[in-house]
Amino acid sequence: MILGVILLVFLGLLVIFLMVVVPISWFRKSRRDREHLHETARLFAQHLEEGVFPVDVRIVPLPSSVRNVPLKILGMLILDFYLLSFSIAIILEPWDTGNDSSLGVPRYVLVGVMIAIAALVPTLFVRALMRARRFLTPLYSDHPEAPLLAALTQARVPTRPSRGRKAREVWRRFTEALGDASSPRTAVDKVFLASVTDVELVSELQEPVPIVSGPVRTTRDSVTALVGLAILLLISLVGSFWFTAAVGAVMLYILVTIPQIRNLVPGLRLESRALLAGPGFIRNRTGAAWTCDEAIMIVRAATRRRHHLQPIQAQVIGPEGVAAIEFSSIHDSDFQALWANWNSTHPRPELARAPI
Repeated sequence: MILGVILLVFLGLLVIFLMVVVPISWFRKSRRDREHLHETARLFAQHLEEGVFPVDVRIVPLPSSVRNVPLKILGMLILDFYLLSFSIAIILEPWDTGNDSSLGVPRYVLVGVMIAIAALVPTLFVRALMRARRFLTPLYSDHPEAPLLAALTQARVPTRPSRGRKAREVWRRFTEALGDASSPRTAVDKVFLASVTDVELVSELQEPVPIVSGPVRTTRDSVTALVGLAILLLISLVGSFWFTAAVGAVMLYILVTIPQIRNLVPGLRLESRALLAGPGFIRNRTGAAWTCDEAIMIVRAATRRRHHLQPIQAQVIGPEGVAAIEFSSIHDSDFQALWANWNSTHPRPELARAPI
């Protein structure tokens, strides 16, 4: 009986959270976004007058990206399979309740909770995935850059690197949706305005630089994970050797992928696999090139939390497809090199396919 009461309370709190807390949170977030939108529009106009940005850079509200979609779908399928299988087993398994019929109530409440979780997790994921591809929302319908946001929505931008016919269709849909309007060189999420303002743009011709993608976690997250794993490692020293070795390997991987450490150790950057960025263009190692006169770079949060200190994703969309590069934060030196070159004040896109 106590288990039934606990499950009923949990189910009630879940319903209250979905029906009351979530709508209030969305309303407050929308109001803050609108207020922040007006402030960033004012600052951006001021920066354009001061020549901080080229005229073809746009500061717009962009949705967060969604990473590792296939893995997340697989994880949800496994979770739902076990939850639904356990629910069916509970329903079909005869329980010996004796003379107290109330003992059968908790299992049905438990089944209800598991089914609710099995339905809620995919619903939230699908909503996040749809939001990642829906750039124009009713909240921003009166924004000066609403046509650009609408074009990005109609382009159906993928959330990971993509090439081939389907990827080239993204650029075609985008340009058709823009119509006679010209495509900006860059569209960056408004939450990053203050951070990109401080990046000095390339103004002279220089050699292309390698751009190494970083981990999608902040340095603070990495340090937190290392501390937790270190404690686990100390505990595991008295246990299995293989478990201790596995924990140590994970710690080593996290350590060497922190950008500040990776950039100091020769050979860890793996620049042979990196993109090359020059004034107004990027190029991969197979020769595919994206230039600022016929491509657009969008910079947005790589995780659900939109904050200037969170990991970011830079996507370059053009006739060659979609190049996606992720960084630990807007302050990553590789991202700043990409930003400085792509938004160069003297772009040289004709050099994109020149031998280097």
